Amino acid sequence: QHSAFSIQHSALITQHSSLVTRHSALIIQHSAFSIQHSALITRHSSLSIQHSALVTRHSSLITRHSSLSTHNSALVTRHSSLVTQHSALITQHSALITHHYSFMQFRGWDKTTIATREGTFVEAIAPVIISASRATDIPAFYMPWFIDRLKAGYCSRPERYNRQRLRYVSFENVKAIVFWSKNPESLLRCSAEIERRGLEWVVQYTLNDYGPEGLEPGVPDLGTRIDTFMRLADRIGPDRVIWRFDPLMLSRELTVERLLERMANMAGKLRGYTRKLVFSFVDIERYRRVHARLAVAHPGMREFTEAEMAQFVSRLLSLNELWGFSLASCAEESRFVGIARNRCIDGELLSSTGKKSPLLAALPGVTPDLFGNMPSWDTLKDPGQRSACGCTVSVDIGGYGTCPHLCAYCYANDRNDRVLQRFRDHDSSSGSLPW
Repeated sequence: QHSAFSIQHSALITQHSSLVTRHSALIIQHSAFSIQHSALITRHSSLSIQHSALVTRHSSLITRHSSLSTHNSALVTRHSSLVTQHSALITQHSALITHHYSFMQFRGWDKTTIATREGTFVEAIAPVIISASRATDIPAFYMPWFIDRLKAGYCSRPERYNRQRLRYVSFENVKAIVFWSKNPESLLRCSAEIERRGLEWVVQYTLNDYGPEGLEPGVPDLGTRIDTFMRLADRIGPDRVIWRFDPLMLSRELTVERLLERMANMAGKLRGYTRKLVFSFVDIERYRRVHARLAVAHPGMREFTEAEMAQFVSRLLSLNELWGFSLASCAEESRFVGIARNRCIDGELLSSTGKKSPLLAALPGVTPDLFGNMPSWDTLKDPGQRSACGCTVSVDIGGYGTCPHLCAYCYANDRNDRVLQRFRDHDSSSGSLPW
């Protein structure tokens, strides 16, 4: 039995040794798994760090993408703006080419040879439009001379920079006349003679109210001038009589509001007798002679400030809601919203049938384009006038220093005694106005 127990004990010892060996193997395997697990944990940590880095990078890319999208939108907007500007520049360039091409061809007159009353033959320019006149009041003081010249078919005037040399103007091609006047009473008597010759004509009628200031000593009283305005409009139509309140000036007593009150008083009477009101602001400092004359005789008169111009225009636009005139400024560098730039010599107005009228076709060098369209009147601006002037090209037949209205603000007159002497000495049968 003891031997049997010994054998059994030996078997248990052997079994135990086997278990110990297996346990050792399991311990070794567990250690291997622990090492592997630690490696996996390390790998996981590394991947987590990489993932965080990728998330951060992704966020950065999203932010960059948003920034690029915004920048791209800005570039698209800028590109669109540049395309628009480029298109505008192309249009402007085309207009300039058209304008340049027009003037390469267009002078507004041809040259011709005329026979004078003295029997001599001289070269003359033959304009289509006559201005009578920016420099003097032909209807008020020289209408007999003008009608005589109309019948003679020509007039003359001294050249601007050589007054001993005459420049002859033929009327053979004249289709239209623009009269400038403060007292065109004589036009009522002479209109039949003008119209008998088939001439289109309009009147730039300067109707100011500076009576209290005494700035226009040679003009009739305001009531008489308004009556003449109405009768002239009844005779030729309100479209052809343009009301000019020109120039506008101020003093301590004559404020913007007081000036507008005077304009409103006249506007109420002229409604229905004209379609347009033209104004300009006085230029005193630009003309030394005007400055000196006003300083002596009317020392309080002055120019508008920029703020006063804006105030005047604003109030004028408001008042005009009742009057209903077309408002325009004459040769003003400043541009005002709601106020057109005037063409005092207005080829389109003088034309009876608009842009394809015989007047436009009569201008030398003016021809239709490839599509049969005639050029715009805006391209036929008089190059001899100021840049802010919108006038169609014409020839002025007046003379400086010849207007007995003796307006204190006039840049065209010199000394009053000289002006009056020239007027008294003038022979209405002569070829030109006094000079």
